[in-house]
Formats: sequence, structure tokens, C-alpha cells
Amino acid sequence: MLKQSIFYILYFCSFFKPSIQSQLYTPMLISQRNEEIYWPNCKYLVVCKKGAYESCKEWAHNIYKKKLKNICPILSIPKWYTKPFGSKYLIQKSIYILEMRIPIFIDWEEAFAKANNINLYPTIILIKTEKQHITELGRVFGEYSNSKFDLL
Repeated sequence: MLKQSIFYILYFCSFFKPSIQSQLYTPMLISQRNEEIYWPNCKYLVVCKKGAYESCKEWAHNIYKKKLKNICPILSIPKWYTKPFGSKYLIQKSIYILEMRIPIFIDWEEAFAKANNINLYPTIILIKTEKQHITELGRVFGEYSNSKFDLL
């Protein structure tokens, strides 16, 4: 019985990172429209990768639907995507064609994701900005569910 209880606790905990406050690495990110990210305007970071695009859209839609504002979508691009000459330009223009309405900030070579230990996508991070300090308040990852949303 004890082993089974521990298994369920570990299984549940694998879906989110406890709400520990930690300093977030915040490099300058540029959107598909060449706009710089303004971290104080961000409260929810939706960090995505190519394969998790639909799940990322679902997270962003549900955050917006619950009348929560300040969503900053970040798209992590692996280093090997950027090796060919002109690939960054083509990627940026492709993102612009797919999404013209909102800025999607591009994480070239996954610098933001690697520095903040993001290994699973999508990852949603709740942050707080005070002066120059950006603190992570909570994090969940994986496909959207109401229970995961409530953890934020």
C-alpha cells in the first residue's frame, strides 16, 4: 500500500514543478515582427517547439479565455535548424506568415529553454516581475487540462 501511494504521488508530481521561486534567465528575445520582448508585460510564458504547436495554441487559448492577460508565447528553435545560410530569416518569415496577429518570441538555438531547464513542451511558466528581477512562481508542462491550469 505504501509503495502504491508513493508511486501515485511521484506520478502526480511529474506533471508540474512545485511553486518554488527561482530567478529566471531572461535573454533578449525578438518576435517574428522584429519586436523585442518586454518582460514586465509577461505573466504567462507559453514555451513551445514545432511538434507541440497545437497544444501550445490550446494553452494560450484557455489562458486568454479565462480572461488572464499578458501571455508571451516563446518558440524554441533547435541549433541544427539555424545552420543553413539564411535559415533564421526563413524561419522568422514563416512564423510571420503563420501568425500575424500576436508576437511570438523566438528562442534561437534554445538558449532560453536550456538556461531555464525546459525539456518538455509545451511548458507554461507563471512569472512575476519586480524592477529588474524576474521570478518564476510556477510551472506546468504537457497537454492542457483544467487540473494543470489550476496549479498555476
